Amino acid sequence: MKNSPIILLLWITFVTIMQACEPNGGLPGNGQGQPPISDTTEEENTTDTTETTDTTIIMTNQILIQIGSKSFEAQLEDNATAQAFVQMLPLTLQMEELNGNEKYSYLPESLPTNSERPRRIETGDLMLFGNNCLVLFYQSFSTGYSYTRIGKIGNSSGLEEAVGRGDVSIRFSAL
Repeated sequence: MKNSPIILLLWITFVTIMQACEPNGGLPGNGQGQPPISDTTEEENTTDTTETTDTTIIMTNQILIQIGSKSFEAQLEDNATAQAFVQMLPLTLQMEELNGNEKYSYLPESLPTNSERPRRIETGDLMLFGNNCLVLFYQSFSTGYSYTRIGKIGNSSGLEEAVGRGDVSIRFSAL
């Protein structure tokens, strides 16, 4: 009888650990941050808006990047950084030129990070430097810096021309 509280505590710990090890923390879904697969088309599944008591949560895997009259669609990473970024949208940023290959701007709030050294940046990469510096790359190059991936423009043809040589206003919105 003396060991009953200890056994109970161990059992609760075991159940909690097992539930946390299940995909998606034991919650419904496919374990990849997406809603359960249904019979709807992929296009219908792209955006799922869920009402909560305080705010509307938008879950999407694509965003629209508008630069002047040009628009680019970006596929988002399946990570907390991309999810937090989407919650800030729509967002228009005055992005500054840097090194002839990227535009950057500081976000109004910090995002969660999981930085890594990609070694190579590709045209159309959308990344986070530090915890609040959004970077859109318009040229490919090698790098030793660390970034957290947010997404990538699928067809970056015309991106360099759209962003131009100086600072530029860029609008990010959910699709």
